[in-house]
Amino acid sequence: MLDAVDCSVSLGGAPVLSGVTLRLGPGEVVAVVGANGAGKSTLLRLLAGEIAPSAGAACLDGRPLSTLHPRALARRRAVMSQASQLAFSFTAAEIVAFGAEAGGAPRRLGEALARRALARVDLAGCENRPVSTLSGGQAQRVHLARALAQVEAAERRGEDGGAAPRFLLLDEPTASLDLRHQLHALGVARAMAARGLGVLAILHDLNLAIRAADRIVALAGGRIVADGAPAEVVDDGFVARVYGLTLPVGRAPTPGIPFILPQSAPPFAPA
Repeated sequence: MLDAVDCSVSLGGAPVLSGVTLRLGPGEVVAVVGANGAGKSTLLRLLAGEIAPSAGAACLDGRPLSTLHPRALARRRAVMSQASQLAFSFTAAEIVAFGAEAGGAPRRLGEALARRALARVDLAGCENRPVSTLSGGQAQRVHLARALAQVEAAERRGEDGGAAPRFLLLDEPTASLDLRHQLHALGVARAMAARGLGVLAILHDLNLAIRAADRIVALAGGRIVADGAPAEVVDDGFVARVYGLTLPVGRAPTPGIPFILPQSAPPFAPA
């Protein structure tokens, strides 16, 4: 299990998360939603072991993340960050191979895993293109492929006999993607969960989150204000608490999945 237990985080002297408790288990997709500045990316960085809580504990299988060697941590969880700045003009395959290397793959296997991961995100044929020449959406999918290659390399290495669950943490994996590739990326996330991974994804599109997630965790003001199955937690009050909007939530006839229509919002106020 990957856990945040009563965690608080302050950055630059300002509180960002307060008393957050969240458990991510194997085989589930958890979508984290909330308004800008609610603390979503900070929560992901906390669970990734990139930052430490100022109070509480972030643990993997009961062991504080801060006590794990970076190499050991890289073989248990892969992270796709919100924005990745590249200092050099690496090719798509090189970027993805870095993920495979972090997962413990030797160079030759890393190259094969990179090709495989790029194909999984619909980028076959782009292996030798510098990432700087790709569109924003294509570059986003390269970084998703890097995380997938890291997970697969760790699974193949199998130092733990393959028994220990692994985790995939995705910060806005659908950003800059067209509708087809948004659905494709979330389909990949669901497929990884079906393989036993715990997947946490920060999503801004609430309808996509409802469609993809087993659980939705909503943040507001650095606190969790909802945690549960989409059909159970997403209602008119949810939208008001999380986004400060008066917006009705509809229900699809079968199987009763909630959805939001922005067209039902009040007209834009004049500037």
